[in-house]
Amino acid sequence: ERENALEAELERFEEASKQRFEALREERAKAWRRMCEGSAQQAARLREEVMRLRVQIAALGRQAEEAALQAALQLRRRLRDDTIEAEMAKEAEEREKQLVQWRHSIQEVLPDDDEENATLRERALAAIDRAAVLARKVAEDEQSSRKRHWHEILEERSRDRMKVV
Repeated sequence: ERENALEAELERFEEASKQRFEALREERAKAWRRMCEGSAQQAARLREEVMRLRVQIAALGRQAEEAALQAALQLRRRLRDDTIEAEMAKEAEEREKQLVQWRHSIQEVLPDDDEENATLRERALAAIDRAAVLARKVAEDEQSSRKRHWHEILEERSRDRMKVV
């Protein structure tokens, strides 16, 4: 009887050990599946994050290109404006030289030795002064017009480039 009782206890122990082993194996399998599922979810989140970052990088790249184009456009505008101003300054200098020559010519041709010559001389010099003022105004308007014209051209080119980008 004792042998049978020990045998039965041994069988119960073996059966309990098998059940605990199977339960432990099931728990390990469940834990492994949860870990794999968690890793898969984390991998999916990471892939989504990578895609989101790629989109942001592409957007930043486009913004950088646009900023570079705008900076280049501004630089071209400034250079063009400087060129126009230099050209206009040179033309103004030439006009001033011409006016000085005219003034000298009038002073030579009309000496102020008599009243009639002095009056004619004053009128001629006043006319030259008015012509100088008008010439400066026309030059300023022309300079403004040239700048506006070049700004429009550069703006149009910039829009064309932006369409490409």
